[in-house]
Amino acid sequence: QGGGDAVFSFELTSKADLTIEWAQAGNHALALYKEDDPRLPCDANIPVDCHATAGAITGEYQVSGLALGKYTLVVDADKAGAEGGVILQITGSPSP
Repeated sequence: QGGGDAVFSFELTSKADLTIEWAQAGNHALALYKEDDPRLPCDANIPVDCHATAGAITGEYQVSGLALGKYTLVVDADKAGAEGGVILQITGSPSP
């Protein structure tokens, strides 16, 4: 109950496609933001993608054609009481 968000920041040095995989206990939303103004909190920057895990224990999805720059992935419980542990794996490849 009352678990905090998990925040993962990374930088892309070229245009890229990402695959985000998860294993979880609970139910979460994965929100990806592009950091255009480092003075702002991560979730006040430009939202790029938001994916609901829909309670699936494992899963993956792709985000294509991301521009170079800094990004933040925020993992948040879908609702109070849906908190739990999450394991993420993010892989990327250059995008044409």
